[in-house]
Amino acid sequence: MDTGSGVRCVVLVAVLFAVPGLGAATGDVGQDAGADDYNVTVADAVETPTRTVSLEGEEFDVSAVAQRRPGERIDVTVAAPDAGYDLYLYDADRNIRDTSRQRGPAEAAFDTEGLEVGTYVVAVYRQGEFLDVFPVVVAGYDVTVSTPAETVTDRTARVPVTVTSTGDRSAPDAVEVVVGDRNRSVRTTATRVEDGEYVANVDVSRLPAGTYRAYASVIERRPDARDQSLGISDGATLTVGDTPPPTSQPGNSKTIETTDGSGSSADVLTPNGNDGPSTTAGTGRSTAVALLTVALLGYGLVTALRRRR
Repeated sequence: MDTGSGVRCVVLVAVLFAVPGLGAATGDVGQDAGADDYNVTVADAVETPTRTVSLEGEEFDVSAVAQRRPGERIDVTVAAPDAGYDLYLYDADRNIRDTSRQRGPAEAAFDTEGLEVGTYVVAVYRQGEFLDVFPVVVAGYDVTVSTPAETVTDRTARVPVTVTSTGDRSAPDAVEVVVGDRNRSVRTTATRVEDGEYVANVDVSRLPAGTYRAYASVIERRPDARDQSLGISDGATLTVGDTPPPTSQPGNSKTIETTDGSGSSADVLTPNGNDGPSTTAGTGRSTAVALLTVALLGYGLVTALRRRR
């Protein structure tokens, strides 16, 4: 999150017009409502520092992320007016992996059976416009992060991270720690000290005194620049006191301050630039199964994905 996207935030860019099966194509006008009337959340999400997700020219403030193991269901809840819309599940390769047609307030579920480990995003789409989004990580690693119990008054805070593969995966490409709040965050690349053990020396002198959320993310570096998270930790609290003034910015820490509460993107997802959402051969667009209520999970990453709340 260069602005808080420790888990590299999802950037969605697409050229979207009227799509068959969507409200604009079916003649479903429904209640006249704006994007602010739509809100999607995923159960068991984790609160995170705020970062911005960009989708088809629209920007959404994201302050949470949900995590699932392969095979676990992604339970989705949508607050919406009485109008038809579609839910899409995008993967990191710009493909729609599932879709569900809904109307009004709804509960839906996407099955992760058969999905690859990586970063996904649930998007609400109606009449050529994305209205809200929520990131989800299908995890291939268990990640835990530890923060100092006492108030940090030194320039840097030592944050240990433990990473364990849930399968036969090798050591990750990178492990990052993000410490921040709605207005600013520091993202630091952790150093491997031994198998499965990492340490991030976070430059907290760049943060005003206060209490912040911290979480860690396992990152897969991709040649197409669409880096994605393969696992996230639960959130932890880190309290910063009066620290010495910052020196030159360390090479493994990046800090961004924002005045409007938004962050910058980290995880990258770029849907196909076709006339509307599309799928790749073989993935198919199955109707989402099982409806049910959601709460919120995550790893230190969620509340609800919101548009500039």
